[in-house]
Amino acid sequence: MQQLVPFTTKQRKAARLVRRWCFGVVVGFFMVWWLAFLTTAIAASELPIATTIPLAAEASTPGMVVRYTEAINTYEQSTTTFDGAVYGVVGVRPAIVFMTASNTTPVVTQGVTGVLVDADQNGSIARGDLLTTSALPGVAMRADLETTAVFAVALEDFAGGQGSVMAEVGVDAAVALQQARQAEAAAAASSKETTSLVRMIIAVTLTLGALGFLLYSFRSILHSGILSVGRNPRARTSVVWISAGSMVMVVLLVTLVVLIAIGVLVLPV
Repeated sequence: MQQLVPFTTKQRKAARLVRRWCFGVVVGFFMVWWLAFLTTAIAASELPIATTIPLAAEASTPGMVVRYTEAINTYEQSTTTFDGAVYGVVGVRPAIVFMTASNTTPVVTQGVTGVLVDADQNGSIARGDLLTTSALPGVAMRADLETTAVFAVALEDFAGGQGSVMAEVGVDAAVALQQARQAEAAAAASSKETTSLVRMIIAVTLTLGALGFLLYSFRSILHSGILSVGRNPRARTSVVWISAGSMVMVVLLVTLVVLIAIGVLVLPV
């Protein structure tokens, strides 16, 4: 019967190194695979997805904003400001195209693409601004916070005039972002109003308290002065000076409190 020979110390160390190496290779493989998956998913979310639709020649310029008129089932370039029926933007060789018919134009409904804009109508465009339609046919402009008819988010700045900016098109996403910004602005305004009310209450309380303290102090000083003069008429001059000094100190203190109240009202938080 063959006798088993135990592993030596070096063999045990070598075996442990091999196991660790194999474990590291497996973990590294899964990490690379996961990073590749995330990168692909993020890149895919930015790919322009287009659907081909019938458009007139004048509305087929790349970057033009396209609207859908449901009543007559027609796609056409936008012609009015704050159009709530935007379908998408005419794309230039979008990555993903769903063909519906021949002789049609690819219109990006979701993803990053160039959009024709006019910064002279509603101000310059900054990265992160939402876009809405302008009065120029097929041209977008910056949307104000109150605007609900938005369809894209600008990804770059545009100072003035007419041109094209890269934007992430998507009506649902843009509307959701605008609603979130409006809710945040409303919450900030409500918080500001509450803060102003609290500051006003504090200022009024300080002022009324200072005036009450002033009247009470004057009454107490006059009362004490009259009693002191009645007890010791020869000390009349000293009593008058002491009373006058006390009144001056009270006035200075009340003035300081009133200034603090004014500061509570007017100074920024």
